[in-house]
Parts: sequence; C-alpha cells; structure tokens
Amino acid sequence: MRILKLLYILSLSIIAVPMLSCADDDRELIVSSKKELLTQKEWVGQVFNATWKLKLNKDGTYSNMFNGVPDKTGKWELAVNQQEIILDKGTVNEAKVAVAKLNSTELHLVPVWEIPDKTANPASFAVEMRFGH
Repeated sequence: MRILKLLYILSLSIIAVPMLSCADDDRELIVSSKKELLTQKEWVGQVFNATWKLKLNKDGTYSNMFNGVPDKTGKWELAVNQQEIILDKGTVNEAKVAVAKLNSTELHLVPVWEIPDKTANPASFAVEMRFGH
C-alpha cells in the first residue's frame, strides 16, 4: 500500500512539474503575440466624440448646439441636386456640407474643412457627422 502511495505521488509530481513550467511559457507567448500584433503595422483610428444638435427649419433658418451649448443660428439652403447643404451662403461663415445619407431616421453630413498654414499649403479634412432621431 505504501508503494502504491509513493507511485501515485511520484506520478503526480512528474505530471505537475511540466504543467507548471508551461504556464509561464504560455503567458509569455500571449504577451509576445500581443506585442507582435501591436507592432506589426501602423494603426489608424477615428476619434471624435461630440454631440451636435442641428435644427433645419422650413423657412430656411437653422440653429445648432454643440455639446449642449447654443452655437450658431443662420440660414441654409439645398444645392447641387439636393445633395449639398449650404449654411450662411455669401457670408464669411459660409459652409458647404455634402448629404451622404438621408432617410426618415438618419442624416449623414460630410463637411470639408481647410486648415490654413503659414506655408500657403492649406490642409483639408473631412469628417462624416451622423445624426439620428
């Protein structure tokens, strides 16, 4: 009986030691595979989190709120086969936005903004703004 217990303990030791040593190896593999994933190429993200409420009225006026603060009021009109909205036409604040999607519950607008720089090479960027109700 004593020999049987010793054999049992010995067999558990033989099985447990390699299993314990593999646990660290597995963790190292997981870490290195995450590191590989993180470093294999450049990551591109989309970051912009703001709440913009836009109210377009039938009389051609609009108002908006940005992050809960009243921002602007002005005039708006449809242009380019009703695929573009012009805000404040003919003023220094004139802005054009493309209507990317419009249905009864969604409005997607794509304005293009130019950022002037000192070298006379302005940069431009577009942001798709998604509205719903």
